Amino acid sequence: MAHLLGTESCLDSLSRDVSDIQAVITDVISRVGPVRFPSWKYPDKVSSELDIQDLLERYCYSEDEDHCKMSHIILFELVIDRLVLLLQSMSHFIDQTLKTSGKESRPLSGVLVGSAMSVGLVAKKYWNKAVKMQQSMQQIQLEDETKNKTLFKMEDTIGDLRDEIKMFKQVLDKKRGKHTSVSGKIKSHGQSASSARFILSPTESLNLRSPSPSHDMTLLVEDVAFAKTLQESATQTYDTAFIPCEACSRTQQNLLDVGNMVMNLCESQGLPSSLAKQKKLLRKSLMAAADISRWASEQNQDLARINSHLDNLYAQINPLEAKLKSSEERCQSLQKEIKSLEDDFNVERDQMKEREGEFKQKLQKIVEDKDTLLSDAADANKTLEEGKKMLQDMVAKLNITIKSQKETMKKLETENSGLAASLEKECKEVERLKGVDEEIVNIKIELNDVQIKLRETSMELGKTQAKNRSLIKHEQALQGKHDTLLQRVDELDSECEDLRGRLMDVEGERDDLQDSLETAEGK
Repeated sequence: MAHLLGTESCLDSLSRDVSDIQAVITDVISRVGPVRFPSWKYPDKVSSELDIQDLLERYCYSEDEDHCKMSHIILFELVIDRLVLLLQSMSHFIDQTLKTSGKESRPLSGVLVGSAMSVGLVAKKYWNKAVKMQQSMQQIQLEDETKNKTLFKMEDTIGDLRDEIKMFKQVLDKKRGKHTSVSGKIKSHGQSASSARFILSPTESLNLRSPSPSHDMTLLVEDVAFAKTLQESATQTYDTAFIPCEACSRTQQNLLDVGNMVMNLCESQGLPSSLAKQKKLLRKSLMAAADISRWASEQNQDLARINSHLDNLYAQINPLEAKLKSSEERCQSLQKEIKSLEDDFNVERDQMKEREGEFKQKLQKIVEDKDTLLSDAADANKTLEEGKKMLQDMVAKLNITIKSQKETMKKLETENSGLAASLEKECKEVERLKGVDEEIVNIKIELNDVQIKLRETSMELGKTQAKNRSLIKHEQALQGKHDTLLQRVDELDSECEDLRGRLMDVEGERDDLQDSLETAEGK
């Protein structure tokens, strides 16, 4: 990875990544409004107010190698900063969606929210809100299913009621000559009457007016055909004038049948029935006029209850239908939003997989480079150790040679001092002989001998001094070689330390890259 740091291809790839993520963030912000969070890269600035284009132009590829390496690191951190802002914006979007659906009551503001948060905390908050949104969607779907079931039950109940009312209407039509509308007018001289409107179908209705049962009532039926069937004047005689005719019995039977249907309808809907109480008071014989009037009054009350019950049902059904329609529209919009979010998530997941593959390849290459560097460093260390060992052996041998030469020099110095002492004695003796006049000849002869010996001694002394000078020069040469070898050893040690430092730097870069890779994989 070290050789890829600051390369032009890496910088271009990171710049494109930053631009693409910024485009997605701009689209999200255009939907949710201003999002103000502190920047992960620049904590003292608002993340959404950073000039990304200026940063990309500033940290682009250049000829300066150090600037390229710094740009590589900054662009990588900028990618992390944009990803954090994207997660924060999507969390804001989920908050607004939950607020719109009525599942979130906390208002969202455009002020700066909190301080700089870690990447892990932002990801955790986003995931919690996504889970909450998914739970809200499931709850809305369950509510819609419950409402649909309730509406289906109500529609079935309304259909049954309409069927029963149609049957009731058919009976009334059959009894009154198959008319489609019946008007019953009940007159009273007391308080004002209460009215009820009973819905038979979307286009037909039954209008009834029911007064209080305590007042006198008269039922007027405006039906000529029914009146003709009631007259039976052709068969009426004086003997049968006060006997109930067949028309009366059939009319009362039809009235009882209609009452039974009304009672069954009230019982099926859980409504109280006045006719049920009145039916217990009836005898098996035909009803009198007062009984018929009371029966009609109780029947009108039951019909009014049924009509009121239907009005309540319609009053409940109409808002439910409107709510159902709005819920369906909301569900469709939420499904579209979820689909778009899923598409964005899938695209982001594919991109993350591609980046993960690239990072794995880069990591594998880094590991291979590291292994190569380690093997090279091990070989270099081994070579240095061998060279150091050889140099130590050479230094030991040279030290032994120098020690022997020093001992030889000590011996030569001792001999030189002895010769100097003997020479001094001879000089004293020559001076003593010069003072003796009597032995001058002998002394001259001896002096000549001594001079000859002195010349020989001087020659030997010169030779000895020459040897000493050569030994000193040789010692100086050996000392120079020794210093050169020591300097070479120091240079090799410094090179070894440099190699170790480079190895530690490479290992540090490897650890940093591994940490960065783990951080990227954790996101």
